[in-house]
Amino acid sequence: MIYKFFNLKKEYIFRLLLGALAASFLFSICMVFLNYDNLFSRKVFYFYSSKGFVVNLRYLRDEKNLKDNLDLLVKDFLLGSNEGLSFGFLLSDVRFLYSFLKNGIYYINLSKEFYDSFNNGDYNESYESFDVKVNLFATALIKTIRFNHPSRVKKLVILVEGCMLKEQN
Repeated sequence: MIYKFFNLKKEYIFRLLLGALAASFLFSICMVFLNYDNLFSRKVFYFYSSKGFVVNLRYLRDEKNLKDNLDLLVKDFLLGSNEGLSFGFLLSDVRFLYSFLKNGIYYINLSKEFYDSFNNGDYNESYESFDVKVNLFATALIKTIRFNHPSRVKKLVILVEGCMLKEQN
């Protein structure tokens, strides 16, 4: 009895299931476009981690302004995110002194422990190695800032106790 019913209504049921599948697909696409900001731009994305590309599930706060969200990113870089950024440096001793944002240029001022974190106690290390480590830190930070806040920050200027260390475009 059931077999006869399904056999007679097979074409109708097939169209109904196909329509439901198409409707759910269109609904999913609409939800992605309607919630694009909530899905992607509030999460924190990091570059140069031990796992490659890391998405931190801690969201950037909506009520914070751009400078406060950038400060959160820099502090995460210094402390390491809960996923663990693996630069191989001990940046947790570095203090984030202050920052400001002016005309699309984001200035950050770090404490002098920033220098010590890169040589790991080896004072015979070459300046080229130090430059490579600083460039890795600056490049990873600017890529992370640009990915999380596209076209809102033109330059990053890193100051250590008020002296310019690195300027990244």
